Amino acid sequence: DWNVQLSASASQGDRILSIPSNIILSGTRIMRELNGCDGYQDAVSYIRQRNFEDELDQFFLWIKILHEFEKGETSIWYPWIQSLPRQFDMALYYDPVEMECLPPYAWSLAKLQQLHLEVFSVALGLMPSIVKEETRNDSNLLRWALAVVFTRCWGHENHEAGETCHIAPLGDMLNHADKATTVLQYDDEDNCNIILKSDVEAGHPLSLCYGGTTNP
Repeated sequence: DWNVQLSASASQGDRILSIPSNIILSGTRIMRELNGCDGYQDAVSYIRQRNFEDELDQFFLWIKILHEFEKGETSIWYPWIQSLPRQFDMALYYDPVEMECLPPYAWSLAKLQQLHLEVFSVALGLMPSIVKEETRNDSNLLRWALAVVFTRCWGHENHEAGETCHIAPLGDMLNHADKATTVLQYDDEDNCNIILKSDVEAGHPLSLCYGGTTNP
């Protein structure tokens, strides 16, 4: 498995990673940046009509991932993008036979995930200037970028924007554990700091708690 480990031992309360706010991908910030672009209002209206208004942050994170992927080595996020998996074991990758094998509640959750991709793809088509036509027609790339968002974004009470979904590169590499070794803290400038909850020896995997494992 892939994980993040300490290269040297550290103590409870130590800040072992600080992610500057300017490299954190914020859904709300991206919305502000793109507001006014050709087709922006049409795309937002379509997502709201399909009852996905609560996922607007995820939609704009998805667009940002696609846009930065297109830029290649000129993107400041290029090293992070290159480090990401190229395939994910999640419902976006299930075929119809696999879907039919799921029990009803799991099926509904998996179908909702796939519906995100359908709705977001239509909305993206309403904003033709954001990414290239080649990107918009690449179903594998669209699915991969959404998997990145689904597996790597978390909620944060931003000082400027209120609650927002964002991705903190490198922080997103910490795996889940019920008894996590780290906790997230944000300073007044919305930099994301990862703090140790207990003493950790060198080589020990670092982890975050994503939430209760009994919550689907």
